[in-house]
Amino acid sequence: MFRFNDTLPLGRAQAASRRHNYIIFCTVAVATLLQLLPQKAVAQCTTLGCAQNVQFSLDNNCSGAVNPVNILTNYWSCSGPLTQTYYDAWGTNLGSTLSSAQLGQTVTVHVKHNWSGNTCWGSVYVKDGKKPVITTVNQTLNCTEDYSPSALPLPTVTDNCSPGSAITLSHQDTVLDFGCGYTGFSGYFAPSNWQICLPSNGDGGVDVTGAPNSVLVEGANNSTISSTSSYITRFKVTIPTEGYVSFDWSSFGGSSFDNEGFYLTINNWCIRLSSDTLQSGTYTTGLLQPGDVLSFEQASNGGANANSTTISDFHFSTLAWKVIQRKWSATDEWNNTATKVQTITLTRAQLSQVH
Repeated sequence: MFRFNDTLPLGRAQAASRRHNYIIFCTVAVATLLQLLPQKAVAQCTTLGCAQNVQFSLDNNCSGAVNPVNILTNYWSCSGPLTQTYYDAWGTNLGSTLSSAQLGQTVTVHVKHNWSGNTCWGSVYVKDGKKPVITTVNQTLNCTEDYSPSALPLPTVTDNCSPGSAITLSHQDTVLDFGCGYTGFSGYFAPSNWQICLPSNGDGGVDVTGAPNSVLVEGANNSTISSTSSYITRFKVTIPTEGYVSFDWSSFGGSSFDNEGFYLTINNWCIRLSSDTLQSGTYTTGLLQPGDVLSFEQASNGGANANSTTISDFHFSTLAWKVIQRKWSATDEWNNTATKVQTITLTRAQLSQVH
């Protein structure tokens, strides 16, 4: 350990001297750069241009200031710090921040480029572009219980600018009658309620002409051939309530089932079903929850002998008797509308409920 007045050995003294010179060089370089930046901006910014009728949405706190990129017509020629000052229609100075008091108004903005001193005047229309936020709680009731909105807790609705008294809340119910569950691709699980996702750079498809008995998920067979299974055809649906899915599957058409597999994906959990040693079978999922996304997926490499998979004997088994999908809509005073679906499950009567 050397103290400040100690004499350093020659090698260490030279190294310390180099570090000292380096620090001095960097300090001078940074200082020079900081001096040149304003000079360069002033040279470029010979005039300042302001836009008119800029649409500006207040933030989550119902306040804010317009981004300089949006208010200046020549922002990239006039980089550097700016000062914005807003004025209402009567010329009242509103400061540098807009708030709910200016909603629905056109205000004037004075912009000053601090380095060059150039200024300009623009105009801004202030609006609330944020939708309300709806929070709901899914409900599970006995089949004899009242599920009307008046019998259940209402959703919680918040908005960045509008008070609760100014928000209009409405709902629309879709009733799914499960009876003893669904068999085949029918009812809620009819093909029209599934989403078909095709490869963006290849063909492939889903043949639903066999529904409700079966569907065929086809791999891409007329695309640029890839050394990996880069093409995925997806057939997916959102689960409406707690339950189990079971189905038979059979893959065919290709020569390599290891490379062009058939998969079942539940949310982000992927299960490979086919392989070179297994091209058909039966599968039953674990307990699925409302909102889970179930997807049948066929991988392919784009070759002419792409694999395809038939899904048949599809069943959805659930303890639910009926499911009410209650779609809530909330509209604030500035006509921003948000929607949220609440799931209300009516379960079958249990033996313990029989008197």
